[in-house]
Amino acid sequence: MFFSLCPYKAVINDINRELVNLYRTVKERPEELIAAIDRVDDGIPDDADAANSYYYAMRERYNEIIASEVLDTEAAA
Repeated sequence: MFFSLCPYKAVINDINRELVNLYRTVKERPEELIAAIDRVDDGIPDDADAANSYYYAMRERYNEIIASEVLDTEAAA
């Protein structure tokens, strides 16, 4: 909603650090974020069982990133 409003000047805030990281990444490095999302999408297998395994592997990777407190473009993607 915030991004669709396109305010001239605004402040966005949230207690969720991961969400704030996403906001900042969209604002400051959108091309880098799109490329990271494309890499995730490109890895999705066609086979349903393999796709299910891929999902859990990606979820585990995300949890590792969050636990390390390194909030970067990969975490945003």
